[in-house]
Amino acid sequence: MSEKEYHPCSKEKGFCVSLERVTQPDGHHKGLSFFNVFDHETGTIRILTLGVVCRKNQRDRGVLLNYCPFCGADLRPFRDEHIKRTTEEAHND
Repeated sequence: MSEKEYHPCSKEKGFCVSLERVTQPDGHHKGLSFFNVFDHETGTIRILTLGVVCRKNQRDRGVLLNYCPFCGADLRPFRDEHIKRTTEEAHND
């Protein structure tokens, strides 16, 4: 199994290897998970990642981080691209 090349989180290359390794698939456990929303526009479902949720335990509501706790990269570009696209689409209608 080959190791992925390390890179910080970026819109071009995706999330860093460390963040991908430790995030849980759903957000109902202790630890880190992605905060996703579903966008049902135009009949297609797109999963939009708005940040990373950090929980101390399963019942904890958690803290939403807009940066990667490993590489320190800003995760707002993942969210802001969607906001910009949605705003432009609304103005074109």
